Amino acid sequence: MRLRYLSTAILCISFFGCALFYTTKKPIDTIYYFTGKTPSDSIIIMLPGGGDEPADFMTNGFIKAIEDSGIRADIIAVDANLGYYFKRNLLPRLHEDVIVPARQKGYKNIWLLGISMGGLGAMMYAKHYPENIHGLIVLAPFLGYPAVINEISDAGGLSGWSPREPINKDDYQHDLWKWLKGYTRSEENRPRLIIGYGDRDKFARGAALLAEVLPKDQVYVVQGRHDWETWGRIFDLILRSGVISS
Repeated sequence: MRLRYLSTAILCISFFGCALFYTTKKPIDTIYYFTGKTPSDSIIIMLPGGGDEPADFMTNGFIKAIEDSGIRADIIAVDANLGYYFKRNLLPRLHEDVIVPARQKGYKNIWLLGISMGGLGAMMYAKHYPENIHGLIVLAPFLGYPAVINEISDAGGLSGWSPREPINKDDYQHDLWKWLKGYTRSEENRPRLIIGYGDRDKFARGAALLAEVLPKDQVYVVQGRHDWETWGRIFDLILRSGVISS
């Protein structure tokens, strides 16, 4: 048992860094950016990756890119650090402290943008509260450890894969992929999902499995690795597509 927990901890640290140094708060910390002279009915809620901070969206040009695009959408960058994932309180904090207040303020189109671990958080929220989200943008999302990715790949992809039932309540990876499988059925009503990643990204295999079941205009693959420069180029392409204003 101790070896299993040690192995899990090593995997987590190697993928994301140590979460022991991250603190969680109630309410969760946020940075609000008002991008227009008049109120907007759209808002983009941004979740950073493991080891990143909400201010990194400003530092790496994401806020300016939205302002320069002419898209009328306000922004909330959320301090969804690794502590919230390990303590399993990201969803209630995101729901009660960010999403519900945004809806109460009159925002009709709520987009969740998540990078890396933030992509996982965005999809987990949409799985539990699909009615609250207009769309999802996930950049280089973490979609599970290699064993899960291999299992889906060996089944011929997401369309041919089905999880073994019942799924353990602590098995968030299979549970999430089961929900994502719904994107293989066009009749299911769920938030629009946009995915982007670099072709040399460390999470590219999992992202590609999801991308292959989505419409081509919802997939962005560029040359690049798991870094802000690559994510910024992808985000510029998404903004130019006009999807956020639709």
